[in-house]
Amino acid sequence: MINSIIAAKARSEFSRAMRFEGVGVPRVPPPGDDRPRLLYLHIPFCERLCPYCSFNRFVFEEELCRNYFRALRKELLRRLAPGHPLRKEAEERGEI
Repeated sequence: MINSIIAAKARSEFSRAMRFEGVGVPRVPPPGDDRPRLLYLHIPFCERLCPYCSFNRFVFEEELCRNYFRALRKELLRRLAPGHPLRKEAEERGEI
């Protein structure tokens, strides 16, 4: 019972924090300079679901996971600059 109460409160607070209330949409610097960038990719598959976790998550199912990674790869390739070698290869193979 206490785990359910704590998990619900944690999910609520995390959700509120992720709406960036009062600051608007975070500004992402444009590409073109030499500053390094980081990219966080959330992989939402877990062996089991923890009651305290507020992340978007699903119990691992192989076919669902394969479809997810296929779509993720396609989206990442699509976001590469036109002419990028990886994008050109994917276009030639008909992946995007």
